Amino acid sequence: MLLAIIFIFLGLISIIIGISFYFIGATLILPFSFLEVFALVAAYFYNALHANDYERLRVDNKNVYFESQFGLKKREEVFTKSLARILPSEHNNLINLSQGQRNIFIGKYIHSTMRSLLEIEIKQALKS
Repeated sequence: MLLAIIFIFLGLISIIIGISFYFIGATLILPFSFLEVFALVAAYFYNALHANDYERLRVDNKNVYFESQFGLKKREEVFTKSLARILPSEHNNLINLSQGQRNIFIGKYIHSTMRSLLEIEIKQALKS
């Protein structure tokens, strides 16, 4: 909520400055002020859309459950634990969880230096 108030305040300041210059005689400032406000609104909604992006991997005795959300797109996959494998990946160094022809790439939201530790942890969970 605080971020919305800050963005509204910045937009109002920009519009007030644009209107002031418009009445002084610099009429081309106002369209750029509206363009700036549009960019602020677009950035705010993009941030709000992706604020809850996540990946979740859960391993139980029989299955591996993968769930992710990117914007409005939600994805769920279920793998059989005994058939799931971690394969070498060249896809942006993401972790490749595979079962047969199905592949998912995990680790988009974790720092690249921590992905190898996550891969080891997943391999251990698949073995147990």
